[in-house]
Amino acid sequence: MHMTSLSATYYVSQRTGSDENDGRTCSTAFASLSAINRRSLQPGDRVLLERGSVFYGQYLHVTDSGTKEAPIVIGAYGTADAPPRIDACGQGIWYQDYGTPLDSPTHVYHGYVSSAVLLYDAEHIVVEDLEITNEGSMIPGERYSLGEKMNRTGVAVVAKDKGVRDGITLRNLWIHDVHGNVYDKHMNNGGIYMTALQPADETATGAARFGISLLKDASYTGSAAGELQQAIPMLMISSGEQSLRKPFF
Repeated sequence: MHMTSLSATYYVSQRTGSDENDGRTCSTAFASLSAINRRSLQPGDRVLLERGSVFYGQYLHVTDSGTKEAPIVIGAYGTADAPPRIDACGQGIWYQDYGTPLDSPTHVYHGYVSSAVLLYDAEHIVVEDLEITNEGSMIPGERYSLGEKMNRTGVAVVAKDKGVRDGITLRNLWIHDVHGNVYDKHMNNGGIYMTALQPADETATGAARFGISLLKDASYTGSAAGELQQAIPMLMISSGEQSLRKPFF
């Protein structure tokens, strides 16, 4: 991995930063993830969240791509013991649509999703050294088995309108308390969910697919539905037509 002459490092500290800053040094860090979401990231850029910071009600959505030689890296800096934590709390809304009904009329194929981290049609991205949650316990009236419960993910990776997406690396992540929908198994619910959606123009872009991706040293407790605990970290991959659930190491 290397930075290019045009790449930059951005620092974000919930504890000492300010969105009035330029974010380019530890002492001039941004305060919120909104400051990153508003930026266009370039190959080789690094977004570093301060250890010990808690980004409550915030999210990080990336639609830009790195390159194989210069990926975009989202990670951590600082000396605190606790990793930076993104607590989405139902924020970070995007729209998932497979573009066609699924194999059963009871299977939901489109709707709104909350994701703490979303990589949408991006490639050559490294996400590492973070704690991620997306809980719903603070929402009055929401309960475990509610049929209309919000779809929630910790990390969502989506391919849609740019063909094959390569080089997604998720490493050393602690994902827990993701309180998603117990029924909507084809929607993005769970710790990590990778989805290939129907392109707007498949003739021009080819089918949406994932190429080489790496998931390593990630731990996850809390099922797609919510409070059920799982000892084995799981990844859900779905193309809308079929789903594969498997351990990611």
